[in-house]
Amino acid sequence: CLKGGMVHRDSLGVKQRYGAEHAVHGKKDVQWLTTGAGVLHEEMWDVESSQDQELYQLWLNVPSRHKLDDPKVELLEEGTDMPVVVR
Repeated sequence: CLKGGMVHRDSLGVKQRYGAEHAVHGKKDVQWLTTGAGVLHEEMWDVESSQDQELYQLWLNVPSRHKLDDPKVELLEEGTDMPVVVR
């Protein structure tokens, strides 16, 4: 989130708030969700944190060898090791 915040919950039991309004020490977050063999999830605007919202969302098609991997959700903070997509 560039502005505002998001509330995430999913069938793995993950519940988290993230985004600009929830950033620790001014750092921004990135949520990395790999659906793999399947996960149900929802992303809702966190209207309690701000009425002004701005979000970028990218969807990537993983290689076939990873399509049945276990699903996982990671919340990555700015300045940490973030995954890099390589062609």
